[in-house]
Amino acid sequence: MNQERLKELLHYDPTTGIFTRVKCTALRHKLGEVVGTPVKNNSYLRCGLDNKEYLLHRLAVLYMTGSMPQGQVDHINHNGLDNKWNNLRVIPRKLNQQNMSKSKKNTSGITGVSFDTNRNKWVAQIYTNGKTRLKRFSTKFGAIRQRILWNKEFNFHDNHGK
Repeated sequence: MNQERLKELLHYDPTTGIFTRVKCTALRHKLGEVVGTPVKNNSYLRCGLDNKEYLLHRLAVLYMTGSMPQGQVDHINHNGLDNKWNNLRVIPRKLNQQNMSKSKKNTSGITGVSFDTNRNKWVAQIYTNGKTRLKRFSTKFGAIRQRILWNKEFNFHDNHGK
């Protein structure tokens, strides 16, 4: 897929993040219809073009820049269905992992903070640059403070863990 072919088939509105059809290539298509079907877990939108599946956030980058993204496309606000141009950024995998949503398994309320029942201590931990850093604290506050310091030190995105 290239930008010219994409623009021949679809229109992308960067302020809404919505793709609409400008050329019908199948009987079921309707001119002007909104394009995009949620991926199985509702995390992203996809569409089929020229017998190939594409994620719409990657097509948005192609539409706006003229080339398919080489890195990962990060949804800054963690909503993979929000393909507004100001919500997307092409970044390396490492940086994308520094803007992850809080895990559903998180019980402390803070990413990277947990309670070690064996030692009866709060733990702050972070994985970056191929290393895990871990410190134990007698209070949850101490662990949270350490994790916030590490987030700043290692340039994690402000939305990381939210």
